[in-house]
Amino acid sequence: LESCHRIEATIKGGSSALLGVTRGKPSERRLESVLLTPEGFILFDAEFREGQTIVRRAVAPFDSQAFARGLMEDVSLLFLPPQAKPAGWEKETDGTMTCAWEGPDKFLTEIKGSTERGWKILRRNKRGKVIREVALNGPFVNGLASHVELRAFKPASYRLRMTLVQQSP
Repeated sequence: LESCHRIEATIKGGSSALLGVTRGKPSERRLESVLLTPEGFILFDAEFREGQTIVRRAVAPFDSQAFARGLMEDVSLLFLPPQAKPAGWEKETDGTMTCAWEGPDKFLTEIKGSTERGWKILRRNKRGKVIREVALNGPFVNGLASHVELRAFKPASYRLRMTLVQQSP
């Protein structure tokens, strides 16, 4: 898996444009994530392996542990399947598929949608409050959505709009 996305990040009313490159082996639960300026300057470079985040490079304001943890959690939500076994898929009368997983952290991940209409991922904390909401819209290229919008609500509020620029299997 390797992908490059154009990212529009909206945080506290401000907006910035970035590029995000993700490489990984989902079967090994391993990911590498790099954030760059549109000119190619590396702002953040980290690897998620065996449940640990290893930061290789980070410049301010991307150099905090909270940022590294949050970014790698978001990347994992987008590119890795949940660790727990699913509760089972259900098909609604309109053809929408729904599935839920409860992870070892007691957070719930729900996936709902279809390839024709797009998919939505909801991540809920232990109290059932939505902390992340992801919309995945096509066209889908080798299983990846061309358009992704991630909205985070807790602990910090922000929105990422991602457009697939390049993808390799």
